[in-house]
Amino acid sequence: MELSDIFGKKKSQHRSFTSYKDIGLLTTALLTLNKAIRAKLNEQQYFSFQRQQKRKKQQDLLLILAGLIGGLIAGAVSALLIAPESGSEFRGRLSGLFGNGHDEDSAIEQASEKAEELAETAKQKAERAERNISEN
Repeated sequence: MELSDIFGKKKSQHRSFTSYKDIGLLTTALLTLNKAIRAKLNEQQYFSFQRQQKRKKQQDLLLILAGLIGGLIAGAVSALLIAPESGSEFRGRLSGLFGNGHDEDSAIEQASEKAEELAETAKQKAERAERNISEN
């Protein structure tokens, strides 16, 4: 055996050791890169999930508003179709129920008479209570 063979083998063994070291560093770098990629994908999935939830809430709100508007329209149409009398007859009936403002004086008189009656009743009850207390 020659010296160059021995040194060459030692040199090649040294290269193998360096190669193993390089493979270890490369493996560590790949694992770190893999973790970073997974973290980025998880972040993107999270934001995608949030966007989906926001869209779902908006769609739910639109459905509620559409239902409300549809209900109002259906109610108005059915009220017009089922109404037993014309608009002028209905307004006449309402003015008969609530008065048209000409009877304000009589309403004030009736209210003052009722107030006087209540005051008289309260006075009588107070006198009766005073007598019951003085008797006991």
